[in-house]
Amino acid sequence: MNLEEQKKGGLGGLVVLFLLYLVVGIPVSVIYIFLVDALTEIYLCFFAAIAYGAIMGNFIVKVCKKRLRLSNTTGVLLVVVLGIAVLTYFKWNLFFALHDCRYYFWEANLDFDIFLDYEIFFAVFKDCLAAPGEFIGGLQWFNEVGTWSYGENPTQNVAGMLLTVIWLGEFAILAYPSISACFAKTTPKAAPLPNDILTVSAEGETLSVIDATVGGNAVLPVVDATAEGNAAFDDGGITAQPIPAFDDQNDTMAEISDIDEVLSDIAAPVSEAAPYTQADEDVYKSIADDEKDIYN
Repeated sequence: MNLEEQKKGGLGGLVVLFLLYLVVGIPVSVIYIFLVDALTEIYLCFFAAIAYGAIMGNFIVKVCKKRLRLSNTTGVLLVVVLGIAVLTYFKWNLFFALHDCRYYFWEANLDFDIFLDYEIFFAVFKDCLAAPGEFIGGLQWFNEVGTWSYGENPTQNVAGMLLTVIWLGEFAILAYPSISACFAKTTPKAAPLPNDILTVSAEGETLSVIDATVGGNAVLPVVDATAEGNAAFDDGGITAQPIPAFDDQNDTMAEISDIDEVLSDIAAPVSEAAPYTQADEDVYKSIADDEKDIYN
C-alpha cells in the first residue's frame, strides 16, 4: 500500500468513526436526557453521566480507533470534537423541547405525557433544531430560571453561577472519555509481504539484492560475495558475511572431497563395531527367561 492509499484509508476510517459516533450517540443521548429528567436524586444523574461518557469514549472511540487502525491522533481528535459538538447541540435542543412542552401544557392546565403527546413534542423539537440562532438565548434563559431544585427549599430552583458550574462539570464527564480515547495507543497494521520480497541475482562473483516493494525496482547496495569478501554496507551496521565462491573446478572438487572425509569419519565407528554373534543371542534369551521366572 503506497502513501496515497494509506491516506485514503485513514480518511475513510475517520468518516466511519464520525458516522458511528452519531449513530450510537443519538439514541444514547435520547435515553440520557429522558433518564436524567426522570431521576430525582442528583447522584443518580452523576452515574448516568458517567455511563454516557464510558459508552461514547471506551465503546465507540477507543474500539473504532483500534479496529480501524486510526493512528492519526489529530484527525481522530477533530472528528470526536465535531461529534461532541453535534451531540451537545442535539441533547440541549431535546432538553429545550421537553421543558417547552411541559410549560405550554402547564399554561393550558394540562398534563404533558411524552408517549401520548409525542407528535407535539417532535414538532417543538424540530423547531428548536431549526433555530440555531436561539440556542445561546435558550441556555441563558434556563440558566436564569433553573429547572430543578434540592434541599430544604424545593421551590427555589438551582440557577445562575452554581448551575453554570454544574453544567460545565456534566459536560466534562460526558466529553472527557471520548477526548482521552483519542490519545489511546494503537498497534500499527503490518503491511502484507509480497511473494517475491527479495530477488537475488548472481552477476559473476557478486550478488545484488532487489527491492521488491510495490512499485519499487531500486537496487540496494551490492554485497561482495567473493571468497575474499568482507565488504560491509552501511545499513544499520549490518555486515555482509563472506560467502565461499568456487572460482574453478579444482575448488569445487576440493570442497566435495572435504565433505566425503567428514562423512567417512562419522560412519567409521559404525563400520568398526563388532558383529552380532550367536553368543550374544544366547545371552539375550537367558535374560528373557530369567524375567519370565520372576514374574511367574
